Amino acid sequence: QIQQHQSNCTMDTATFHVDNAFGLGSHLYMWSQALCNAWESGYRVQTHNPVWLWMDQAYCDSDKAAMSPLLCYFPEAEFQCPRDESLEQRILSSEASIQSIPRNVSNPRLSHLRCERIRNDPAYLTEFRAASMEYLFHRISPIILQEAARQVGLLVGGSGGGQVPADLITVHMRYGDKFWEMDLAPAEEYTAAVSQILFQRGQGHNRTANIY
Repeated sequence: QIQQHQSNCTMDTATFHVDNAFGLGSHLYMWSQALCNAWESGYRVQTHNPVWLWMDQAYCDSDKAAMSPLLCYFPEAEFQCPRDESLEQRILSSEASIQSIPRNVSNPRLSHLRCERIRNDPAYLTEFRAASMEYLFHRISPIILQEAARQVGLLVGGSGGGQVPADLITVHMRYGDKFWEMDLAPAEEYTAAVSQILFQRGQGHNRTANIY
């Protein structure tokens, strides 16, 4: 349904002005909310911020970024219609009218402006968030795949031809500025969780384990 909506070229676009605060995951979460807000108002969502914090300046095309910063990583998330243009192009166009200038999406950070169905149905909220991420990642840029392959090479060695161990356990120890949102878990909780995984696998007494 999201694909059908975002490719419905009879609809105009509403602009989501993504800020340069918070993490990448937070921004994708906000995009999901902006999509719902635009959808409820009868518009497709289009992101705007030519100097987006999480856009890799070395790999991303600045002209595409002026249209939408998401195009670098998610080339089919937005701009699926021939008439889709950047906000600046549409305002400067000789044929532009006040009706053709994109509207702004209701601020997705304000809970009272969230779309009605999400606000009234917590189960639908969960499904919509999952569907939004599946939609974003159903086709990703080669840039992401290349970086993933590079990181795998750093992990297992070689020039990308190495194999990730089948029993690999990955751990993300979330510290840094996360303390603004919650109490940080001590390192002992992470090691206990890894031990529990090994125990469940029947590896509790192994001398070695592959942990990243």
